[in-house]
Amino acid sequence: MLIECPHCNEKIDVSEIAPGEHAVCPKCGGELDKQINSSIGQQTSKPISSWILIPGIIIFFALITIPYLLYLRSQAYKQCAKSAGRKAKLAEERWWNDSDGYSDYSNQLSDLLSFDKSLTDDPEVTFVFGDCDTSGYTYTTEHVRGHGTTFLFTD
Repeated sequence: MLIECPHCNEKIDVSEIAPGEHAVCPKCGGELDKQINSSIGQQTSKPISSWILIPGIIIFFALITIPYLLYLRSQAYKQCAKSAGRKAKLAEERWWNDSDGYSDYSNQLSDLLSFDKSLTDDPEVTFVFGDCDTSGYTYTTEHVRGHGTTFLFTD
């Protein structure tokens, strides 16, 4: 580390001198103790502030990012339940068409699985069937991790 002598402006390498050690300028003989101690203090304070700043930035971004990622995950669960409901609606129509209108709409998921095996791809999606007869059907879908959001499907 180089410092400038305050007496003669000579550049002096003080990297071998320990803090608090007495030092003099080799050119003019002026004392350098104060300049060495202040230079070393300035040098060590910069890395410490960097080490404090970096974790602070990481924590800041984590506080912003983590809740958003959790929100996106819950939206994905909701979409999974909604998609299963749409597929079941198509299966209900196929069930009705296959019966030529002489049967009630199905109120059992097992009946609909004969038309779409993917209805049980996500075991955390639940189907709750309501009224199902010749005039129409009612059921809801919900994902266990969808924070209580249910989707109603009727015909």
